[in-house]
Amino acid sequence: MRYPSPCLRFNRCGLPTLNILYIHRLMHLTLTNFGLGLSSTQLGWLYNSFAVYLPMLSFKKNLHVLAYHSVALVSEYKDIYYEGCLSLAIKYPVNRARKFIIICYDVLRDVVCAIKSKSLFSACLQHEHDHILGSLISDNQITNNYGTS
Repeated sequence: MRYPSPCLRFNRCGLPTLNILYIHRLMHLTLTNFGLGLSSTQLGWLYNSFAVYLPMLSFKKNLHVLAYHSVALVSEYKDIYYEGCLSLAIKYPVNRARKFIIICYDVLRDVVCAIKSKSLFSACLQHEHDHILGSLISDNQITNNYGTS
């Protein structure tokens, strides 16, 4: 797919159920390309899911394939992160919440869980959540958040 593709703008919430081949493909693409995260929208797939891979976390918890998520809490305190994405060629400063809690289905562990994070993992969750909703990081630039040009 060429970036930025129009299919990245589609909201993927509430679409088809997952299958094991899709999950394996999402994991493979995330791990072999050394990405921190990969959303189904970046592949043009109609699933409400994404993978987050942070190798600096503990060995058992470094790869997550999350599906059917909903946001439980977004803190009012924000930090500036400089993010890059496959969808765009350059990095953008983005104002992200420090604490972010989502309720989701963890496909690899077969459990519904609440993930509470206030680190790089939180920024990755927010970034992939934005993709699921059809938004790119250029839409969330810090200049747009503060209303200045």
